[in-house]
Amino acid sequence: MLHKTIHFSCLIIVLLAAFAWSNGALGLSFFTFKKNIQQHLLDNNPYIRSSVESKNNQQKLEYIAVGLHHNTCRQAMKVIGQYEQFQNHIDFIEQSSYQKGRINLGLSSVFLPFDMTLNFKIPRIKDAGTYPFLFDNGFLRGLEGTINVQNFEQKKFKCLIGLTANWNGPETRIPDAVFEIFTKTIGQIGLAKLFRISGHHF
Repeated sequence: MLHKTIHFSCLIIVLLAAFAWSNGALGLSFFTFKKNIQQHLLDNNPYIRSSVESKNNQQKLEYIAVGLHHNTCRQAMKVIGQYEQFQNHIDFIEQSSYQKGRINLGLSSVFLPFDMTLNFKIPRIKDAGTYPFLFDNGFLRGLEGTINVQNFEQKKFKCLIGLTANWNGPETRIPDAVFEIFTKTIGQIGLAKLFRISGHHF
């Protein structure tokens, strides 16, 4: 009876771990997306979703950007992980640097509500893994995110690269709809450009 109880407990732990993974607690998973989104990704289209809601002088952002890459994760991240080169590849990034484990990005574009600087700690990503990051200062202070890089073997794709982010803080001067549009636009342009320079083709 004791052995059965132990085995049952182990099974519950395994199921809970699998459930946590599939719901994004440990990172994005392709198979948790709805079938139409899976097909959207398999049709070689990045999936970007930005949801912003204001209530009681607080504003909340939930964000997902994910795509499937033709190269292996290591090959893709060898280029994408060169954060200091972003200014040479992405139009809305005017300045980029990476020092002592922190990335610094200066953003400016007609579709941004105002020029902004993003500075946060993140490791240089070189291969598959789950990498959390935190905006600990400046605009969207307190935003928590995860970059998820997974080996993925289906059709012509070899790697899933995705980002999730959540923020809840004092209401900004940016209307919800505008907030959604510019964050989604940044994701679409940035992800597509980084994929292209790292050997992916759309």
